[in-house]
Formats: sequence, C-alpha cells, structure tokens
Amino acid sequence: GSGFVAGGTSVAQVLLAGVPAPVIDWANDTLVIVQAGASGPIANAAVVVQASNGANTTGPGLWTYLAPAVVTDIIPSQGQRGTTVTISGQNLLGGGSNTSSVL
Repeated sequence: GSGFVAGGTSVAQVLLAGVPAPVIDWANDTLVIVQAGASGPIANAAVVVQASNGANTTGPGLWTYLAPAVVTDIIPSQGQRGTTVTISGQNLLGGGSNTSSVL
C-alpha cells in the first residue's frame, strides 16, 4: 500500500482486527512490518494503520486470525537424543501447508 504516514511523521499504531500489532522492524509511507497481537479466531477483519497525525488508512477484510495451535499428546513423554517423538494436536500447521521445524 501507500500513504500510511498520511502527512504525519511516522506510523503511530497498527490494528489487526482491532488488536494492536506493534511495529517490529520497519514503517514508512509504503511499508509497515508488525507482529500480530494475541486474539481468538476472527475472519476477514480490517487492518488499520494510524499515522502520527491521527490519520487512518483502513484495509477492510484483509486479515484473519487463525485458531491457536493446541498440543494434545506427545508420545513418548520422555527420551534422549535420537528418540522419535510423535506430537498430536490441532491447528499445528498454523495456516501453513507443512512443518518446517519443531523447536
């Protein structure tokens, strides 16, 4: 997008579905990088970028909070290096199509 600063000097706040999302890396008139705050599932919600002068830029229906992942079982519950562990749960892919790593 563009016009995020909207005559102000900086991006003051970003809201994803009404939830504050702190700027974590970069914010200028054309690009803002934020970290999503905690929320339950919300589909097709607005994104609001507020400039330091109070001007808002709104993108309706652009953000969806997914249901959080839940681990329901781990087998075995103990082991040592090299032990194969099976983790079961819900929403473990977090909206992705595969797992890239488990930490």
